[in-house]
Amino acid sequence: MPSTTGDRLLNGSGPAVRTEEATALHSVLDALADGRGRMAELVGDPGSGKTRLLAGLAEEAERRGAIVLRGRATEAGSALRCQVLVDMLGRWGGAGLDEEQRTALGELLPQLAFGPGPETSPADLPAAWRVCHYYAFVAQRLVLCAGRGLILLIDDAHWLDEGTLELLEYLSQRPIVGPVAVVVSYRPRQAPAELAGLFAEGVELGTTERVELAALDPRRGAELAGLPVDSPALRRLHRESEGNPLYLLTLLGDQAADAPGAGQAEAALPVRFAARISAEYAGLGERLQQAAAAGAVLGEEFDAAGVAALIEQPKEPTCGLLDGLVRRDLLRTVPGTDRLAYRHPLVRRAVYAAVDACWRIEAHRKALDFLAARGVPDADLAEHVQRSGPGDGERDHLVLAAAARVALRTGDARAAATLLPEALRLMAVRGHAQEAMELSAFALSVESAARQPRELLMGCGVPLPTVSAPAPAPAEPAGAAVEVFAALTEREREVADLAGTGRRTRQIAAELRLSPRTVDVHLTRIYRKLNISSRAALARIVVESGRAGGLAG
Repeated sequence: MPSTTGDRLLNGSGPAVRTEEATALHSVLDALADGRGRMAELVGDPGSGKTRLLAGLAEEAERRGAIVLRGRATEAGSALRCQVLVDMLGRWGGAGLDEEQRTALGELLPQLAFGPGPETSPADLPAAWRVCHYYAFVAQRLVLCAGRGLILLIDDAHWLDEGTLELLEYLSQRPIVGPVAVVVSYRPRQAPAELAGLFAEGVELGTTERVELAALDPRRGAELAGLPVDSPALRRLHRESEGNPLYLLTLLGDQAADAPGAGQAEAALPVRFAARISAEYAGLGERLQQAAAAGAVLGEEFDAAGVAALIEQPKEPTCGLLDGLVRRDLLRTVPGTDRLAYRHPLVRRAVYAAVDACWRIEAHRKALDFLAARGVPDADLAEHVQRSGPGDGERDHLVLAAAARVALRTGDARAAATLLPEALRLMAVRGHAQEAMELSAFALSVESAARQPRELLMGCGVPLPTVSAPAPAPAEPAGAAVEVFAALTEREREVADLAGTGRRTRQIAAELRLSPRTVDVHLTRIYRKLNISSRAALARIVVESGRAGGLAG
């Protein structure tokens, strides 16, 4: 009897935020109960909930008495024909059958008669049994022997072996006879053209049902996070997670999620998420790992030239490595540019944490030299100075001072609390007393500092200038606004310019060839870096900086 809800399909605890998708998968079990075969594809990005839905579907199928065979395709196994089917049958081993049924199946596949062995591989089986259609025949015989429905669940099908892929193509082109269901989940960005094509044809022919896991809307995000749908915290989490359940829950449990500035790439992540991404990183070859690590060091966005500089390889082979990371959906291209970014900032943080610490230090110094040669503003280089041993470069104190000024001007207390003392200590060590006094005076003059500047300056080893009351900042308003913009990346400045001159999100997206969601993500980062909360405040800064003149209209 069909369940009235899809709750059982959501394995584990927590709210059932994928009930619509679960109900769609539920129809596969309803067809089995009626003696009909069905095929379905479950499509979604990493972290969208595919594996959890499959686990819940398996639990419900077993509750109804069906035979459940589960398998997961892997990159390593993709070179072995029928590896997934062999693994599924071997793991099952005839569980739930009586002795007579097991004997009947043993005549078809001797491995089942003895149970799966730890050293059994497809190469140990006769040549005829390495044909995937034969395993499909065995699977159909299971139904006849057991008198029950059969469901095959294949996860991570983007790594499917050639033989199993051929079998799926065969099944997608004609209705499945008898109570046999096949449900396949995969990441669309990693799926080979053959896999996506056969399912598209199956949907067109009516033999396959497509269940797509789209981004959660705010209502479902609120249910998952346990927050009111109209709360500022939920709006922030939903925007930064891009509606992805895994990222939303990770941000919710990440105590460092509110940490702005350079420190964010090193903040601790929840253990389970970090382990998941570390395993993905560890599965790469050594050269791919180096390219991925270089990208994590360079920043939120980077290009092939920067990665090549860090791994000391020519640009052409570096492009090949980056293409490999894009195919694995670890990296994605930034729309409208030749730049790349991790598929989510949380993934970048996890990869960064997995990289060898000594290699990271050297890579940050290379990144500093490369970006400085490109003319990147000093304020954008502070992270690389801090992470490569401040003091090793002749201009380190200038870089830190520039970043400290921006942090003070924007009221970024956490960044100011580290950048200002580091800059002043380095100036003291190198004998730049006058520059240290000027930076101290600037700190004391900034009224918008979120912490008492005098407290920040105490213990830095620099005599404090006498300032009886907060004085106006030495720079003119336009100059201060320009300095504030130095805290933004090049892409963030483009978005800020357009948003500050009245463009709406969709207009900005069309002009910069970005998605509206990407624009919203950039605006969130801009607001955080500039310590503002509205477009009106952003418009004021844009006007003060003189950047609006050539953009209005």
